[in-house]
Amino acid sequence: MSKSSEKTNIYYSGPRLRPSKIEDIDSPYPSPLTKEELARHFKVGLRTVDNWIASGRFPYMKIGRLVRFSLPDVTRALERYTIKGVALS
Repeated sequence: MSKSSEKTNIYYSGPRLRPSKIEDIDSPYPSPLTKEELARHFKVGLRTVDNWIASGRFPYMKIGRLVRFSLPDVTRALERYTIKGVALS
């Protein structure tokens, strides 16, 4: 294959900037989650996450058309739905 026919990225040829896993990020701040990642974390469907957004059950960030979630904020907001005082014995 000649050099002229090889496909190259003229904009950026370095390594991928975004890690493939959230755990790979070395940052003191937690990475915002996508709807898919949030649904996978809580083991629910995407439609359930959409319903939670529509009902205002937890906070989310809107960046243009993107929707992102802070896991600590969502977890804190969902704690108010925890049923307390139930003994399982």
